[in-house]
Amino acid sequence: MKDQEIKKIVNELVSSMGFEADLILAERNGATHINIQLEEPMLLIGHHGETLDALQHAVKIMAQKGSTEFIAPIVIDINNYKEQRISALEKRTHEVAHKVRESGEDFEFPPMNSYERRTVHMIISSIADVESESAGTGEERRVKIKKSKK
Repeated sequence: MKDQEIKKIVNELVSSMGFEADLILAERNGATHINIQLEEPMLLIGHHGETLDALQHAVKIMAQKGSTEFIAPIVIDINNYKEQRISALEKRTHEVAHKVRESGEDFEFPPMNSYERRTVHMIISSIADVESESAGTGEERRVKIKKSKK
């Protein structure tokens, strides 16, 4: 499925929910990124991005329906919410790693989605003297940062 077809699916879905939006389409790292620009973004973002995640999931299902061809990953964002959230998470992860390294006390992030957990794990893997592990299940899955035993 072509990027423009995915953009059309997003536009129709957002319009059917009663929102007027501008869509910005970009191709990054082999994924189709669509940033939805809205006046009232929180209605579609939802609590901790849950509605946004559900919207992205629905778009993926709609794009794959009846298709036998490879569909590149689809990333839906609203007013750069995800981008800003990841930027803040990266900063917080570095702060936590420094604190854990200095104090030796473990730190556990609140529950987060798989993409955010993966981001934390990747950052921690590049920092000496600390390590990360996932804990919990389902929606309660979180990342724990602790001092390395190496």
